[in-house]
Amino acid sequence: MEIKEYYDEIRRTKAHLSKELLAGKHAAQPEPELVTDQFGESEKQATCVYVTSVRNRERGTQAGHVSLATLDLAAARIVEGTHRVATAEEIEACLKRQQEQKRYHDQTEAKFDSRARQFRVSLPE
Repeated sequence: MEIKEYYDEIRRTKAHLSKELLAGKHAAQPEPELVTDQFGESEKQATCVYVTSVRNRERGTQAGHVSLATLDLAAARIVEGTHRVATAEEIEACLKRQQEQKRYHDQTEAKFDSRARQFRVSLPE
């Protein structure tokens, strides 16, 4: 694929995703996220969509990893054949897994804090 065709396909895919998001066909981040460019220099509001990785031997990707991507990145990954738009079931499972991980992290942090308080020593001045 020529470079011009590649970017034209990304633009078409992004426009298609935007239309489908407006029509409510895909789950997106409820609020536009503040994202930073790859160099960490500029920030902008961006609409994000959930994508799922597909197995691609050429690129070494595994199937089934759900992530949130801006429309630009999602369109590029879809054109490259490494991702597809996530289904509602995949998104729900991903969010549930994230909540479980957060709960586990919070519990571990609370245990650590309570144990750390036991060993605090105040030194005389």
